[in-house]
Amino acid sequence: MSDGTPAPEYLEPAAGSPLPGEGRSRKRPLLLGGAAVAGVALVGAAAWGAWWWLADGGQAAEALPASAVGYVGLTLDPSGSQKVEALSTLRSLPAIAEELDLDGPLEDIDLKQTLGTAFLGTAPCDDLTYEEHLEPWLGDRLGVAAVPVDDQPKVVLAVETTDEDAAVEGMDALLACDDGDLGADDAEGGAYQVRDGWVVLAPDETALDAVLADLDEGTLADDEDFQRWTGEAGEPGVLTMYAAPAAADYLQDALDGFFGDLGEPVLEGSISDPVALTATTTTATTTTTAATVAATSEQPSPEEQLEEAIEAFEGAAATVRFVDGSMELEMAGGLGDSELLAAADAEDTGDASSLVTELPAGTVLAGATGLSPEGLEQLESGLGADADDMVEGLLGPLELDPVALLGDAVGLAVGPGLDVEGLVAGTTTELPVALLTTGELAAAQDVAEGLGFGLATFLGVEPVVAGEDGRVVLGLDEAWAEEVAAADGSLGEDERFQRAVPDADDVDGLLFLDADALVDLVRGSMPEGEDDEVLDNLEPLQALGLSASTEDGTSRLVLRVTTDD
Repeated sequence: MSDGTPAPEYLEPAAGSPLPGEGRSRKRPLLLGGAAVAGVALVGAAAWGAWWWLADGGQAAEALPASAVGYVGLTLDPSGSQKVEALSTLRSLPAIAEELDLDGPLEDIDLKQTLGTAFLGTAPCDDLTYEEHLEPWLGDRLGVAAVPVDDQPKVVLAVETTDEDAAVEGMDALLACDDGDLGADDAEGGAYQVRDGWVVLAPDETALDAVLADLDEGTLADDEDFQRWTGEAGEPGVLTMYAAPAAADYLQDALDGFFGDLGEPVLEGSISDPVALTATTTTATTTTTAATVAATSEQPSPEEQLEEAIEAFEGAAATVRFVDGSMELEMAGGLGDSELLAAADAEDTGDASSLVTELPAGTVLAGATGLSPEGLEQLESGLGADADDMVEGLLGPLELDPVALLGDAVGLAVGPGLDVEGLVAGTTTELPVALLTTGELAAAQDVAEGLGFGLATFLGVEPVVAGEDGRVVLGLDEAWAEEVAAADGSLGEDERFQRAVPDADDVDGLLFLDADALVDLVRGSMPEGEDDEVLDNLEPLQALGLSASTEDGTSRLVLRVTTDD
């Protein structure tokens, strides 16, 4: 390169000095090529479960181009309270603690050495050591990005180095590790360049040249969309992920193929083919249904609404942080002026919070979402004109009025005492499960009447309706339905709930799972000794909470997993 920039180093079989920029690249076996360029498959299966938390927001974005459509930023040795919180939480999980050897005082754990050694342990040769081949040059920061090259996203890795000469020597040793074990035709190719304190790796020299050219035009860290959405994702944590607006193009291609595969009914003339099903009824019914379909054909389908939202996608970011013995994932993104966003961002969305917070304190699983008039309209149009016919084909005559039934909020509540073993075996009639809405009692009674025969046939239970207009419960257990309808429970005051969903009063939708109760239910239904290891690893978990909200065009989702103190 004539401007004095160091020439890229292509991964040729011979170790040593950099090759000229115009040198030929060939595919060769890689320890750091395919694996590193593919992301962070650096530490083995179990350790991967903990790897994501070692992150450092946007710093690694300094070494990746603004043209990237996706990014994950990591650090090998976080500092401060996040490191202590993360280690303390992860050490409570036996499988991760054992894999990463998290014994001893937290301040004495060298994460970079632990993970580097685990990485080298996956190598096919046994003469590599952390002290000789990684420690002399490996920095603290690492970033993985998807960068379009000739309209195809290529995965690129940027690794911070503290010594550029040592980085060349270390990488040569790493790349030579597989030499002779795999044929060149079967191996992954790759190319890298050391510049400005970073090792930049790409799948091949063409991709590397394109990435370096883009990097000269601007870094991801300076990109306005990147700065906007990583800022919206809340306080910095230990992991940052980012999707650029342009990522929607690749998602749209994937969905086109998905919906194309689902375009035909699974079984002609079956319940999955509502037109054929309708045609088997009377001529009058068929004529009426056809007229209704024509009348509603101008309504966008769910697929069309999703496509519109993808086209309007403005970008998104997510941050993982550790707080008070909890792992928290916060995501933020924008869907522009799409109908989906309009429905979610409506000011008159129903109150989902009270449906959940007023449930009994022993509730195992609870969730609710508010509904806006726009959302209900989308629901009705999404059901389509043939919804009644499909339901009738499965369950018999059923009066279904979604607006009257649901009101402006709908939720689900699962109580204690669920017989998991009996449910799986089909031998239990104890099903403390209830649907609760802010709709009309009469609409729920109509649904219950229609469902009665089918539920009695398949589950041996009859639906129960309780409550009154504004808080209607449709359940499978009379005692649980009455308890849910009473709305005098204290779930919202329970410490587990408050830790898992700390902002429950200010969200559009929420979900709560009592992990302790769930583990107890599952353990009690299993033969002694079976899958104890799995359950032992779940034992330290206390609860899971999920909340979602949309305001001023920004949609936000927070997932929190809490552990026992």
